[in-house]
Amino acid sequence: MLFFFTQNRVNGVSTVGVIWGTQSSHLLPYEAMVEMMRENNIKRVRLLGSNNGALRALSNTGIEVMVGLPNNLLITMLDMDEATRWVENTVARYILLGTKIR
Repeated sequence: MLFFFTQNRVNGVSTVGVIWGTQSSHLLPYEAMVEMMRENNIKRVRLLGSNNGALRALSNTGIEVMVGLPNNLLITMLDMDEATRWVENTVARYILLGTKIR
């Protein structure tokens, strides 16, 4: 699991975000990861891929989520129909569950 904190200044306000990778031999439960983010007032997370457990755990938390694509899918996203299918099959259901996907 990758878990990096990033910090930057926007309009004089310091913001912190997290990059969350979910490929590991010893993953913490998704709910525990989300709870750590909430306890540390993390408002944004970038998922390295569309992990169902992570997306479900992030629902109704108010944490903004950016879902990364694997490199092998980037070329297919040039086709609007393919991109629409990917969104419908991968992340749309989590938006309906209250996951704040950007």
